[in-house]
Amino acid sequence: MKYVIPAIRELGAQVLEKSTDTASDSVVGFGRRVLQLLLGGRTRGDQPVLEAAIASQVVAVAADPAQPKASEQLKLVIEDLLDADPALLKTLSELLDRAPDKRSVYVGRDNSGPIVNGDGNTVFGR
Repeated sequence: MKYVIPAIRELGAQVLEKSTDTASDSVVGFGRRVLQLLLGGRTRGDQPVLEAAIASQVVAVAADPAQPKASEQLKLVIEDLLDADPALLKTLSELLDRAPDKRSVYVGRDNSGPIVNGDGNTVFGR
């Protein structure tokens, strides 16, 4: 979810499009890749229903990114899909092993101050 939500916040419902356009940063692009993997169109069991539910929740989060209920419901539907498809869970786990640096910073739109990352940093003049 830490990659999916920033992608939805940045791209809105367009995150669902299968365009090959590059996303604005590595976290957003990676979140988009995760969503594309989850919505890969598998046909066994009730997975198409779960994939449709994920797409619906992505649209709900995009409509109001500050609403925690929609984000939580998206998380639950993703968990249901992964429970239903152990192979998808394994593939997602392998993809997450190649995730952007765990200490990377996501800035939603604009930033007018310093961004400090890492351990033991000091910002002078603040």
